[in-house]
Amino acid sequence: TVRFDQGRPVAINGKEFATAVDLVMEANAIGGRHGLGMSDQIENRIIEAKSRGIYEAPGMALLHAAYERLVNAIHNEDTLAQYHNEGRRLGRLMY
Repeated sequence: TVRFDQGRPVAINGKEFATAVDLVMEANAIGGRHGLGMSDQIENRIIEAKSRGIYEAPGMALLHAAYERLVNAIHNEDTLAQYHNEGRRLGRLMY
């Protein structure tokens, strides 16, 4: 289980961590054991070239899944739709 405090992960399986880095390292260990976070992506670059990247982020995949469960548990349908739309928009702007 992942415990959140004011939207931030603070504990995994009942264990609190001194720093966010320590928490992510534990999430990486757990997620990695379960094969989470492997991504094979083909992207369109700004220079109009295709690029393939293979990424591994098991801790982020684990924390993202837990956070999405939290968000879905506390927000209504309209708020969730806005959250997803703004997230996609922010992702495009940042990329």
